[in-house]
Amino acid sequence: MGTEVNKQQGAALVIVMVLLASALVMALIGMQAALVDERLAGNFRASIQAQMRAETAASEALVGWDELDWQGAPVLETPKATRFDDVGTYSNASVSHRCPHQSCFYMPIIYHGERWVMALGATFDGNGALIAQSLPLLVARKASGDAVAEEAVVWQ
Repeated sequence: MGTEVNKQQGAALVIVMVLLASALVMALIGMQAALVDERLAGNFRASIQAQMRAETAASEALVGWDELDWQGAPVLETPKATRFDDVGTYSNASVSHRCPHQSCFYMPIIYHGERWVMALGATFDGNGALIAQSLPLLVARKASGDAVAEEAVVWQ
């Protein structure tokens, strides 16, 4: 009878070790999933901030619509991939002063023969590296009679 008790105690030890190992693996998987979720949430936040900054620049452009310089405005007939880094190549681009760290700009463009403003926003890290940028946001002011309407399009 004494030998059976020793065998049972050895089996209990193995079972407990297997349960502990499986609990450890599950905990590690849970931590990894939480880290991935945290990164996703941070990236989503950065992209939403960039899009909001583009909207800030677009609203600033609409307020100053009559003062915009349309001479030399680029003509765009089809959606063009415009990157935030390209802002320096456009002479008529204006940096919005309502966005931190010069993270949004707007510029007048001619789109399908009409006057539009294209706005872009971005999010930067503490070192000034680009984290996220918005999609180009196009806004136009259309007047018909006494009414003035505003139209917005986001290129995707």
